[in-house]
Amino acid sequence: MNKKYMLLFVSTIIFFIIFIGVILFQQNQFIPASSLQTQNSSQTNQKITSVPTVTLAPLSGSAQQAAWQFYNYYFSTPQNPLAVGKYKSNPYLSQDFKDNIETGYDNGNVPVFCPQNKSANIVVGNGVQVYRLNQYMTEETISEASPAAKDLYTIMLENNNGSWLVEDVNCLN
Repeated sequence: MNKKYMLLFVSTIIFFIIFIGVILFQQNQFIPASSLQTQNSSQTNQKITSVPTVTLAPLSGSAQQAAWQFYNYYFSTPQNPLAVGKYKSNPYLSQDFKDNIETGYDNGNVPVFCPQNKSANIVVGNGVQVYRLNQYMTEETISEASPAAKDLYTIMLENNNGSWLVEDVNCLN
């Protein structure tokens, strides 16, 4: 009788080892490709960053509409669409702002909009004409829609041959 219990005990252990082996083998086969990229990139100390591609609406002939377009374009993806140098080819930005992003926003990797001020329901208005950088520009205010109606950002826009380009973005607290 003692021999039967010993045989049962050994077979249970062998069964358990085989069961664990099968589970571990299956997990290694189903590692997602994204995990492999992350593992490989961390091993080589390289950071892999993909920036989403967003379809851009045509440039606007209205400063108010241009501010609204740029805000919605910017927050249309979970990642900063200007990062990794993508701002250089962005048609919504003036050349002065592109130069400013390069130096002041770490080549586009630092957000130009304060993420804490992001709102799904905005209004743009209160356009004010301002003389800046030897030209007249329009400053538009982006606010939360009612009932909050809190001002979130001001966007400075310059008119370039009938199209309005973003010259500067300022967060309001």
